[in-house]
Amino acid sequence: MFDLATIKILFLFLPGIFSTTILELFNEKNKKYSVNERIFYSFILSILSYFLYLILVKIFYQSNNKNLLIELINFNGTSFPLSIREIFFLSLIGVALGIIFTILRTQGLIHKYTCKYRISYETGFNSVFKTIYKSNEKEMKNLREKYVQIKLLDGTADYYGFIKLYEIHDNYIEVLLFGSETLANGDVEINFKNNLRNPREYTQKAIYLILLNGTFIIEYL
Repeated sequence: MFDLATIKILFLFLPGIFSTTILELFNEKNKKYSVNERIFYSFILSILSYFLYLILVKIFYQSNNKNLLIELINFNGTSFPLSIREIFFLSLIGVALGIIFTILRTQGLIHKYTCKYRISYETGFNSVFKTIYKSNEKEMKNLREKYVQIKLLDGTADYYGFIKLYEIHDNYIEVLLFGSETLANGDVEINFKNNLRNPREYTQKAIYLILLNGTFIIEYL
């Protein structure tokens, strides 16, 4: 049913396939890897998985099967070089790598250190807004704890509160504003100014906003 080349490729890439699947699963919404990216990540993470597996086997089992990859590549159909236990542990390592790299990516730690050593100047997040609310940098943590004023650029309304939840889309963002028990009566303050002769101000416990790109600014108070 499967030829030897297919079997070799499947088991060579198996740990990396698990890693890449996890990375893609927890990637940005609607953002999928291309075929070339899947192949590249699967290959690199598989090699890393085999390398880690050989190190762990040598540490815990005092065994040194450093030719495991070579035996798999040279497999001719007579004696398969991987046992069920080895396949299981390699897959487990692949899953663990996927989770670890997902955490590192989510926290922006990879790009943090590449920026620190001037390897890259990218933050690891695809927008400044997301950098503020996901970065572990001290300045960003302090900024996201601040009370904000969201101003609509057409001058029709201002919103005051704390940003607790958000979602970024291609053309707009969704924001959930909460008030604070230490400010006023703990509600979100809303100031509608679309009727300049009779502006209205009122408060709510929370407010959900859909904001089109380029139609608002956020001031941190």
